[in-house]
Amino acid sequence: MKVLLRDKDFVEKMEEKVKPFLTNRINSGFFERIEGQPIYYEHYEADDKKGTVVIVHGFTEFIRKLDEVMYYFLKGGYSVWAIEQRGHGSSYKTATDPDVVQIDDYNDLIEDLHYMVVNLVMKDCSDGLPRILYGHSMGGAVSACFAERYPDIFDRIILSSPMLRLKTGKMPYRAMYAFLKGLIASGKGREPLPGSAPLGEEYVYEDGCGTCRQRDEFAYNLKRSDDRYRACMPSCDTVMQFHLISEYARSKKNAQKIKAKVLLLQADDDTLVHPDGGKYFMKNVAFGRLIRVKNSKHEIYDSTEDVLRKYWKLIMDFCRGDIL
Repeated sequence: MKVLLRDKDFVEKMEEKVKPFLTNRINSGFFERIEGQPIYYEHYEADDKKGTVVIVHGFTEFIRKLDEVMYYFLKGGYSVWAIEQRGHGSSYKTATDPDVVQIDDYNDLIEDLHYMVVNLVMKDCSDGLPRILYGHSMGGAVSACFAERYPDIFDRIILSSPMLRLKTGKMPYRAMYAFLKGLIASGKGREPLPGSAPLGEEYVYEDGCGTCRQRDEFAYNLKRSDDRYRACMPSCDTVMQFHLISEYARSKKNAQKIKAKVLLLQADDDTLVHPDGGKYFMKNVAFGRLIRVKNSKHEIYDSTEDVLRKYWKLIMDFCRGDIL
């Protein structure tokens, strides 16, 4: 990919090239599926349009964190729509603690996305060009559920490190969720998950989810720079909703409903998402391919440029139909 940003001058090029490019094209606003609960979105039109991509970010993320991702899709000829999911960024929040993300019902995430797609995106897709859904982590789980629940809207689905089963550390999977049920039953559902911590005062590379220090630190600084983005602790309710949405998404009966072609990109050093969730899910998808991306962590899009070159070639080949 000729437009791929190099590691060594990444920050400089983001400020000099990517930010002005996006600023000159942005069309943003809010929609309300539920009255009084505004959800923020952005839209960018591509030159020589080849299709439309809808982007769904991950847990504790926000649209600005995916500027580089949007830039590459636009440069590849794909118009972009991005949603800032409830509980995140500028969208509607129910958490009283600014360091906590509260998700009351995972179905809201799916239905917010559906509302935006039907009422905004589809008006931009009357040209008959490919419609593509890209979801990362939590956004990958939401995207998978969307494709199961509404199978006739998107032609292709890209799932990057999708949250189809969380890792639970030393605690067994079932024991973790039994523990969560106990906390929620005792009235602690809106409290931070035990063991989680607020955003640190200083950047620590080893704590990041990307292998490229420049990209990872850039994302950290974005998070530190704006109170809308600082939340990084899940409530107990939120983790329970993650458990429920991942089970829903990877279930055989739901995965078999997907009509779109699916590309699942799995990191080979993911400390957050268990690979078995993605493997089981893909066994039940009619048209799909799972590819493990070497030398990558959970946020594959924040990898070093040698890994990104392969990552983006896979994505663009898939969008063009060269894969599947």
